[in-house]
Amino acid sequence: MRLIASGEERRNPRGIGSAHLLLSYIDEMCDDPVAAAAHAEECIRVAVVPDERRQAAMVKAVSGILLGRVREGLEEIVALNSEFERSGALMAMQSMFQGIGLAMLGQVSEGIRMIEKEIAQADATGDQTRAAMSRIILAEVYIQILSGKEKPRVMVLFRNFWTVTGALIFGASRARRLLRQAAAVKKLSERGVFVARINYDLGVLSAMNRRSERARAYFNKARVGAECQGAEKLTRKIDIALMQLGSRAPPIASLEP
Repeated sequence: MRLIASGEERRNPRGIGSAHLLLSYIDEMCDDPVAAAAHAEECIRVAVVPDERRQAAMVKAVSGILLGRVREGLEEIVALNSEFERSGALMAMQSMFQGIGLAMLGQVSEGIRMIEKEIAQADATGDQTRAAMSRIILAEVYIQILSGKEKPRVMVLFRNFWTVTGALIFGASRARRLLRQAAAVKKLSERGVFVARINYDLGVLSAMNRRSERARAYFNKARVGAECQGAEKLTRKIDIALMQLGSRAPPIASLEP
């Protein structure tokens, strides 16, 4: 925010654009797609560097998927990933969110395979942070399937029968393993948002299994990191989950907008 103020004072759009791009990434990680999209749009409007505008367009596309504009967001991600790949800017690609979009459109098997491929590639190149984020996202996909708030359409179930069946039987254990693998990355701060999301998701899994005290402990740990980083939406979601423990209602998983 100080960089934005400095840029406005000096009429320096480069600093303002860079700051809004960073803020959009922060909000994306803090599970706030509305704020992420707003900062991304501002970056696109004022940024001088073309690559920053493309990265902001990616954040906006990801936010669109998480806010329910799945087809449009997915088309934009595919186009941007191709552009980044052609230019060699591989770190800017977002295949994990492309996997989420596919899963939300009913291509669950393909979406999960894409996120798994992203994990394997990140592990192979030593990109521990990307691997951790991809594992968190895949765990949250399993949690969404397990939450079962909406019954899948017949054709979706038919096309993804073995994937959905496997997720219903083994999804909880797979999600826990993925989250613990992500938590083992030493780069991640105990007071950071990644670890807060991990603890939140572990709390959701515990609540689904009617382990209220364990869930409460995870949610309280998650709240420390979320509050420390000013992740207001994630903090509210954790508070709601803590309140729901009293009513024994299963909390909402982190992927939901």
